[in-house]
Amino acid sequence: MTVKRPGLMTLAAAAAITVGLATPALAAERSDVLRPINCDGGDIPCVDVGDSRLLRSDEGLVATLSTSRLRKSHAYSLWWVFFETPEACTDGTCGVDDLENTEAGVTAIWASGIVAGDFGSGRGASGHFTAVLNQSELPQDSDIVLKDADVLLVVRSQGRLQKVIVGDQITSYDAGCDVEVTPAVPKKRGECGNVQFAVHSAPPPE
Repeated sequence: MTVKRPGLMTLAAAAAITVGLATPALAAERSDVLRPINCDGGDIPCVDVGDSRLLRSDEGLVATLSTSRLRKSHAYSLWWVFFETPEACTDGTCGVDDLENTEAGVTAIWASGIVAGDFGSGRGASGHFTAVLNQSELPQDSDIVLKDADVLLVVRSQGRLQKVIVGDQITSYDAGCDVEVTPAVPKKRGECGNVQFAVHSAPPPE
C-alpha cells in the first residue's frame, strides 16, 4: 500500500474549500461508518457507528465523517484510500479487506486528524472529520479520476495521545506506533490500528 503523508498543499486544501468543490456536480452521497474493521467480507457483523457524506466535482472531493465509539484522549487520523486496479479487488468490490492487496494498486492519502474528546451517550468518545482532496493532489502517475472513483475512508487509531508528537500522530500513518494491532482496537500507548471505515462506491456512468 502506497501511503502519502500530508504536505503543505494538502493541509492548505483541508483549510479552505475551493469554489468548484463548493458547488459539486453530484448530490451528497451518504454511507454508514462501520466497525470492526475486519467485518468487511467476513463472518463478523459490521456495527454502524456513524455517518459519512461525500461530495464530488470535477475539481475533487469533500468528505464529512461523524462517528462514535472512539477512545477519549486517543489520536485518530482519517485516510482517503483508492484502488488503481479495482477489478483486482476481492469479491468484485474494493473494501478494507483489500488494503494489503498489492494487485489492486492501493494508495492511501491523509485526509484529516483529531484527538477524541468528550464521551457521548454511553457510546464512547465522538469524533468529527472534515476533509478536502483536490484532483491535483494525486500522484502524477495516477490514473484515478476522483469524481468517478471508488472511495474508501478509513479511520485509523494512532493510540493514546502523546503530547510531544500529537501533531505527527494526527497527520501521519505511523507516528507514535510501536505495534500494529489491527483488527484489534488500540488501547495502550504505542498501539495503532485501523478501526472504522466507510465505503463510497463509484457513481454509475451518466
